Amino acid sequence: MKKIKMLTKISLKYWLHHKRRLFTLMLSLVFGVSALCCTALLVRSEKDAVLEEELRILGNYDGVLYGADDDTAEKLKDDKDIIGLGIQYELGYVQNDSGAKFYAAAFKDKESEDIYHMTCTRGRYPENENEVAMDLYVAKGLGIKPYPNERVTLKLYNAEDKKLTEKEYTVCGIFEKKHDDSHGGWYRYTPNFQEDKYNMPGVYFDISQNDIFKSKSVVCFIQTDIDYPNDIYFRARSLTNDELVFTEVNGRRFSYSYTMGLGQQIYDKYDGNTYTNLDKAIKNNDTIKDFYSQILMPLLTAIIFIIVILSVVGLTKNIIKDKQENFAVLRSLGLEQWHLKLYIFCDFALTALVCIAIGLGLGSLAHIGLVDVLNKMYDLKLHYGFDCVKYVNAVTFDPYVLSFVTTLICVEFSVFIALFSFRGKTPVQMFMQRKTRKRRFRRNKSAGRYRSWKWLLIRRIKLRNVRIAIVSILVMSVALTGYTYFDALARKENFDLTAEKENSGFEYWDYKAEKSSENDTYVFGIENHHEKGLQISSYEDLENKDYVKDIFGRYVCRSTRLSFDKSKLDEQTQYSLKPYELRKFSDIDATSALEYDKAQKESEEAMIEKIGYNKNDLICSCPTIGLFDNSFGELEKFVVDGRIDKQKLHDGTEILLVMDMTAQAKFEKAFKAGDSLPLSDIVLNEKEEQIDFTNIDPEELGEPVYNKIVKKYDGTEIEERSYAIGKRKDINVKIGAILVLDIDAAQKYMTNAAEGDNGLNLFCYAKAFETWKIGKRNLTEVSIKLTSDSEINKADEYWYSIMSDTKGMSSRSSAEITTMINNGTHKTMSIYYSMMIIIALTAAVTIAISLYTDIRMRSRKFAMLRACGMSTRQILFMICRQNLLYPIVGVLCSFVPLMLCNKLFKYIAQKVESGEWSPLLPIFAQGAESVPWINNVPYEYNLYDSNIKAAVIIMLAVYFVIILLVTLPQIRFIRKQSIVDEIEKSSF
Repeated sequence: MKKIKMLTKISLKYWLHHKRRLFTLMLSLVFGVSALCCTALLVRSEKDAVLEEELRILGNYDGVLYGADDDTAEKLKDDKDIIGLGIQYELGYVQNDSGAKFYAAAFKDKESEDIYHMTCTRGRYPENENEVAMDLYVAKGLGIKPYPNERVTLKLYNAEDKKLTEKEYTVCGIFEKKHDDSHGGWYRYTPNFQEDKYNMPGVYFDISQNDIFKSKSVVCFIQTDIDYPNDIYFRARSLTNDELVFTEVNGRRFSYSYTMGLGQQIYDKYDGNTYTNLDKAIKNNDTIKDFYSQILMPLLTAIIFIIVILSVVGLTKNIIKDKQENFAVLRSLGLEQWHLKLYIFCDFALTALVCIAIGLGLGSLAHIGLVDVLNKMYDLKLHYGFDCVKYVNAVTFDPYVLSFVTTLICVEFSVFIALFSFRGKTPVQMFMQRKTRKRRFRRNKSAGRYRSWKWLLIRRIKLRNVRIAIVSILVMSVALTGYTYFDALARKENFDLTAEKENSGFEYWDYKAEKSSENDTYVFGIENHHEKGLQISSYEDLENKDYVKDIFGRYVCRSTRLSFDKSKLDEQTQYSLKPYELRKFSDIDATSALEYDKAQKESEEAMIEKIGYNKNDLICSCPTIGLFDNSFGELEKFVVDGRIDKQKLHDGTEILLVMDMTAQAKFEKAFKAGDSLPLSDIVLNEKEEQIDFTNIDPEELGEPVYNKIVKKYDGTEIEERSYAIGKRKDINVKIGAILVLDIDAAQKYMTNAAEGDNGLNLFCYAKAFETWKIGKRNLTEVSIKLTSDSEINKADEYWYSIMSDTKGMSSRSSAEITTMINNGTHKTMSIYYSMMIIIALTAAVTIAISLYTDIRMRSRKFAMLRACGMSTRQILFMICRQNLLYPIVGVLCSFVPLMLCNKLFKYIAQKVESGEWSPLLPIFAQGAESVPWINNVPYEYNLYDSNIKAAVIIMLAVYFVIILLVTLPQIRFIRKQSIVDEIEKSSF
């Protein structure tokens, strides 16, 4: 106990006497701890954001109960298996001036809003009676800009179609629940049997508005940790006499398994995606970490470890060296060597623990500030990384444990190195502070040459610091390679949006609207729902606006076709037209075919004959595209035969035959200008126009034109049917001109006649379809370019007001896509910027400590130089010049890891392309070696495609500023240095 008290007293006395040295050591450790802690917390926040996005799409619940009421919902709260219950009131619907219905709802409370978890991409959900939140498609349908703070007047109706009132609201939030590529057209969907009974709400009011709607119908969103949520449904049915429908959604479970990197694996290894199995996967460490946890954090930990240890090792050596006399006395008094070493380790360990505690606190505060700044700057909606769910914690490092262990190892490793240099010394040697030195004899190659006295003195001062050089190389390498890496990663994550922007022409156009025809196409190339699209009158209104610089519109009619008498066609032309034939079974030989094949051919022939075509004709798809005069002017240069007569195009007597350069060789001799074309279309009646071809009810198609029971190849019997929809309408036109378009023009004007092949297209005047008496056709595509001085708000408002009057068209703006790309880029690059700020600050502290320590250790030499006549300005210039070399050395060396990283990308790409590696899980790898971690690596991109020049210039500028700032203590020390006092202190 006496030894412990004595050793403690020695430590306290030393630290009190050397407060600056203690502060320097603590500063280095605190920055290292806070840097690691802050970054690890940020990685957890990012992973939590991934989980939040999945929950936004799938829902933060396990099941949905439809058709309930208030009483049932209240009773469900008493169920012990339900850990969370969200209640949504089904209010009714709202209408705009054009009569479109948008169904409305309201959350009972904030908990219900969180459980439903359809987070607003802009703004928030209503908090008072005058606010409303709506889906993006609803905002566009109402003709308002899809941004918060817009004012909108809504007509409110209850579920019984009774108009309640008309009221003005402020849009407080925009969410994106509707998604055309998802099942049912929504991110959140109900099962097939329920689609006709439930209308997905796209407008949300505050709960206070239920005083107007007076609705008692609620939907319950249930959270439960039991493996089979259907058990809750059976209990709920016993609580009410109402007809309830329960859907097991598994939104939370799928989101958790996705976050943990488990897909099919959770089913293959654990026999199902249940909470019990997810817990087993965590316990068995079967989770798959993403790029940030698998690569970034270990790499960043190693970098900070190196930076901190380079600073701490030097400080530790100096501290132990200062205490050598005390250690010598203690050894002389009988203290064992291992006791002494244990004391030294414990002394530094206690100091490290204090620094770790302070560093963890500062790192946590820095994380809070960083998340707040990122959310404010880039609207990322990141959560703090302190209290994440266990599924996020399972695939990320614990910020506090990682920081604690890394820093403690760093300090103890530094102490070990320092003690290693004093090994084997006797108490006398330690007291005399002797150090065995090996004499080095070097031949002075410049002997005999004249050198000035200044040179002779300067060469004795070693200003180069290896530790600072290593830190500079490390920081600059991480900065340059990290920038190119994260830039490539951002490009990878934004690939779909970038492709959409490039392929859809948004690099030029500001607004674009297109009609989706997937749900309006039937067999034999029949199209319906021609009322969809933008009216020509609206197009002409847009064209006349002063803020519209350029406009393009067209109507694409894919149902027009050319029917040829095969006897009048040569073999080459028949062969060229064959890929565009609309018939599927024309090549079946009826005399030798099997019963099933023969029935298919007969069924098809019965259909086309009923429509009005000859079964022996060659019927080919030939889309007709309606254009306007400004487009015909641009097409003049592509004419290879005939001429474009706009008057005859307006009259509908002539048409343009168009092909791309790949089709020119096939059709250049088959058609000539002036030839008549066997063109026709399918005209539908009013009932046929409204059929939904994606979910056809046979009763809507009328009586079948062919119906026969036949045997398939395996002997099973099947009923072969066919229906005839519409009637043939011939169009009498001649070819006015033949055009061959280049690649860019073909992409802009043409459409596919067959999959992946433009084939032949016909161009006509947009109003020609009325002249041909086949019905009024609306435009299927419109794009506009604004003038540079246009009022964006005014254009935005008018564009969406026009779109609200259209049917079946989806509109996008260049600003929307650009914003989404920028948000994705900011989210990815913010991790890099945050990481670099942390590393730069840690490196700055290390460099500042090293530079100041060096200048203090060489104070006598600088005093001697000044005493010999060197001015303070010359010494400062010498120091600054040497310090500014570090960034240059760092930049030059930073290209090495960049080159190695790029070669690694090429190697990975080669392995994937050759089929040796697969980024998929083993079950999907199809014989290749499964390497899942490369999913997080943008190996498809060349790192040199990033803006390296700008990055290097910014890096140098920032690092020069850092170096100049950390040089200030050196300058201050030199200027305050007393030559006499320094020499006297060193001599006596």
